[in-house]
Amino acid sequence: MIGEGEALDILTWGALALALPAAGFGCLLWLLFQDKLFGFSSRFRFLPGQDRSEPPLWSGLDVFLGIVLFIFGQLIFPVLIAQLAGSDALSTGAELLLSSIGSTMLLVLFIVSRVGGKLAQPYQTLGLARTPLSNLAMTLLVYAVAFIPLVFLSSLWQILLRVSFSMEFPAQEAVEVFRSAARARDWMSLGMLGFVAVVLAPVSEELLFRGLLYGWIRARWGPWLGALLCGGLFALVHFSVSSFGPLCALGMLLCAIVEKTRSLYPAMFFHAVFNFVSTSVLILGSLAGPPR
Repeated sequence: MIGEGEALDILTWGALALALPAAGFGCLLWLLFQDKLFGFSSRFRFLPGQDRSEPPLWSGLDVFLGIVLFIFGQLIFPVLIAQLAGSDALSTGAELLLSSIGSTMLLVLFIVSRVGGKLAQPYQTLGLARTPLSNLAMTLLVYAVAFIPLVFLSSLWQILLRVSFSMEFPAQEAVEVFRSAARARDWMSLGMLGFVAVVLAPVSEELLFRGLLYGWIRARWGPWLGALLCGGLFALVHFSVSSFGPLCALGMLLCAIVEKTRSLYPAMFFHAVFNFVSTSVLILGSLAGPPR
């Protein structure tokens, strides 16, 4: 058992240790938001694409409806398909795939009908704008720089939660699903889960959070508050206390990428690379043990 004084010491040292990667991550965000570094332009920078042709006209209610439809699709679509197929239960991979397809479909239909339809705004306003291919290479460089701070933040977030609440919070549901499928050597489920993580999730989540949400907040309160609120809501919607801190930081970084490139495509690419590396490490670690 850890005494109260010892727990406070651990918490203090944990907070100090957390400050280092947090400061490094904050510096990275600051650099991404700058047009020049110490008065000089850098060769290693994002090239801005097409600017948003006009300010977003969608409202906070539109953003709220987009989030509700996104969550509703994840919860309801697998149940409907199972009922139509006459099956009592779906495999974990199929369930997550159908959840992602349902949420993506509802979100895209909402964007087409609301943004492109009733509001008659070009999708470039949402961030679906062309971007130079060099930005994709720059996105990989940013990922390489951000990787270690994100890993430290994730590990130290777990330590702070454990010390602060004297309990172990469960991992994100998707993480447990990947682990179970890998340990069971369920290759079909792993293939479906991988498609969700690397393709569907980056597209749908960037449309919702960095497109609808960040675009609306940024137009009213600026990019910094927009990145902070968007990162917090992005983490909150994943419904995982154990992943909240790292996901909030990731969401803010993705906002910075969108801010610099004026396009969702580099953010989608970063999100896909992040998920690919994370799930690959998770699967390889789970495959190292005996099959279950």
